[in-house]
Amino acid sequence: MATIETVGGNTSGGNTLVANGGCVAQKSYQHTYQRIAAIWRPNYEPGEAKKVVKKALSFVGYLEKKTCSQLEDFKANAGYGNFNLFAPHALAATGSGVYVNGVAWCDIFVDDMFIRAFGTKRAKQLLGGWSAYTPTSNNYLKSAGAVSITNFAKASYGDIIFFKDLNGGICHVEIVTTGYPKKTNQPQTTPPRSIASPTLKTGSVGTQVKYLQENLNQLNITGADKQKLSVDGDFGKNTYRAVKKFQKKYNLAADGIYGQKSYQKMCAKLKKV
Repeated sequence: MATIETVGGNTSGGNTLVANGGCVAQKSYQHTYQRIAAIWRPNYEPGEAKKVVKKALSFVGYLEKKTCSQLEDFKANAGYGNFNLFAPHALAATGSGVYVNGVAWCDIFVDDMFIRAFGTKRAKQLLGGWSAYTPTSNNYLKSAGAVSITNFAKASYGDIIFFKDLNGGICHVEIVTTGYPKKTNQPQTTPPRSIASPTLKTGSVGTQVKYLQENLNQLNITGADKQKLSVDGDFGKNTYRAVKKFQKKYNLAADGIYGQKSYQKMCAKLKKV
């Protein structure tokens, strides 16, 4: 039986039938799950579906906050207050008052992933409008010309999946990740804890990139702006430049790719600091 894999903001304030979790998490459902309300495929350009899923997966493990404090930290101040970093980012980007903190945030998470992946103009074209209310977002996607996936077994990464409560009303939303390409170049052995594993390069995302950024900060290897790297789990231009600085400093080939030799040097240096 086909399984639909997803990633979403599993808000503690959402309907407990599908949402209760208080974190960004990966989940799975059978395509026959009775509480799937609808699946929409936005009118992506080539590569865009992969881009938004990549962005969403980079936040897996983020814990909801009990108060409006330490919002950028993945683990600190965890609790069930519905506070998170996605609402203020979406608000700042769009100016839309629908994005407020301290409320159910599953829809806010989805919108913010599109905003972060594409910018506000393209995100709004794909989503159809700004809303933190799942029934409205469902209607916006329809009005934007998104394709309705009526055969749920054919859901694919980048699709937006809505769920319903016992009364049939739409109550929750996530992003489908089914079929998203899995990385195959992961190391075969477990590295020292909290030291980034090879191989990481421009475009890499996730926890290992965060470790790398933390490691470079600890060694005082900065990005282009001479400031500490933002620990955001996204291997972008600043992280690339910092890796090249690290490689040059320790007489490695400065290609900006954090590979096995860079990893070994990182292990050696972090044991000395």
